Amino acid sequence: MNELARIAYIYDALELEEFLRSMDGSVTELPITEHLVAGLYSREVRIPADTVLVGEIHRTAHINILAKGSITVFTEDGEKYLEAPATVPAPALTKRVGLTHSDVVWISVHQTDLTNIEDVKASLVIDADELLALEPHELEKIICLS
Repeated sequence: MNELARIAYIYDALELEEFLRSMDGSVTELPITEHLVAGLYSREVRIPADTVLVGEIHRTAHINILAKGSITVFTEDGEKYLEAPATVPAPALTKRVGLTHSDVVWISVHQTDLTNIEDVKASLVIDADELLALEPHELEKIICLS
């Protein structure tokens, strides 16, 4: 995968997210169910049909599971149509845009040594400002770990 394409795509996804947030009433926070067991943290989100969504930027590689429904996921490599059941590996520093075609259950699974859910969430996600502030060697280190 072209690492520059990955970073450029993140900026495109951030612009879309900003546009969606600027539209009154267009952003809905979706309910999330979290689990933390034996070094694994999972986030389960239920997404209604015909929803455009923009995910977080994750610091680490992880696994995504489409447990129910169908969705088109847009990435730096193009678009992928997925139908449940599907498992999708995600490298570090990815931000995805999705369009659901039916009601979807999406689960992300992350490895962690932390034992507090709030600490885990803080360690997994990097916000756009922090990403922009990283030096090239710091980006390289994160990408190489994925």
